[in-house]
Amino acid sequence: MDLISIIVPVYKVEKYLDKCVQSIVDQTYQNLEIILVDDGSPDNCGAMCDVWAEKDSRIKVIHKANGGLSDARNAGMAVTTGDWVAFVDSDDWLDPDMYEALLNTAREADADVVACRYQMVYPGQESFPKVCTGDITILKTQDAMESLIQNGLVKQVVWNKLYSAHLVKNIPFALGKWHEDEIWTWQVIMKANRYAAVDKLGYYYLQRNGSIMGQRYCAKRLDALEGKCQRHAAICENMPELTEISLCSLWYDMLYQAQCAKRTLKGGELTKVFAVLKETQRTHPLPERKPATLNKKYWLWFQMAEKSLMWTC
Repeated sequence: MDLISIIVPVYKVEKYLDKCVQSIVDQTYQNLEIILVDDGSPDNCGAMCDVWAEKDSRIKVIHKANGGLSDARNAGMAVTTGDWVAFVDSDDWLDPDMYEALLNTAREADADVVACRYQMVYPGQESFPKVCTGDITILKTQDAMESLIQNGLVKQVVWNKLYSAHLVKNIPFALGKWHEDEIWTWQVIMKANRYAAVDKLGYYYLQRNGSIMGQRYCAKRLDALEGKCQRHAAICENMPELTEISLCSLWYDMLYQAQCAKRTLKGGELTKVFAVLKETQRTHPLPERKPATLNKKYWLWFQMAEKSLMWTC
C-alpha cells in the first residue's frame, strides 16, 4: 500500500490541535506517516504532540526552534518517507475519508497532484453543505496553470491536495514569507504532468482572528504579489500562451493590494507599499491594446491605475 506522509506545522494552537490530529488519525486510509512539527510553540503544544506520538506509532514529532510556517513544512518534508505528501494546518480538520478519496482519484486519473473541495468554517458554524458529485476533472500542465492563474478549479492553497513525493521533495517553501503558498504552488503545478480534482468535500479551513490570514493588512501581504511576479516570469519563459492572462492577474492583484493598503495603512507604511506597487507597475507594463481575455471594465481600471494608482484607489 502507498504510504502517505502528512506534515502538520504546530504553533500556538492548543485549542485546536487535538481535533486536527484526531481527524488525521481517524482517516479511513490508515497507511499514514504523520509528522507533527512543533515550531517552537511557547504553549503546551509540544507536550501535546508527544502525547499523540505515544498513542499512535504512525506519529513522529519534530521539536525545533521557531522558524515560521515555511520552515516547519520544510523540516517535515526533510524526514518524509512516503510515496505521497500532504499538508494540514493545525487549526483545521479533515473529513474521515479525505485521503482515501484523494489516493483513489490519483490512481484512477494517473495524476501526480490531486485535490478535493474545502469548506471555510467560521466560529460557531456547525453544519456544512455536502452536495458533492464525486466527479473527477483531469487537467494537463498548461491547463492546470491557466486554472491556477484564473483562480478556477485549481487553487493556490496547499492543504486540500495530495502530491506525489518525487514531485515536491525538491521544492522547498520560501522562508520568512506570508502567503508562502503563492510562491510554492505554481512551481508544483508547472512540474506536474497531470492534475486531478475530485468533487468531494474533504478539508475544513477554520477562519480565526489569531491566524496570519485573520490579521489586518500590512506590508507583508506584498509577499503574495512577489509570488505572482515570480510566476509571471516563469510563465513568460515556459508558457508564453498564458502571458496575457498572467499579466492581467498580476495587475488585478496590484489594484487589490493598493485598495487594501489605502483603506488600512497610514504614513510611512502606506508609502512603502505604494512604492513597491508602482515599481511592479513599471516592470510589468500594460500592453498597448486591451487583452482579448479582459473585459472593458477592468481594462479601464488598469489604465486609470497606470496614470495614478493612489487616485484610482
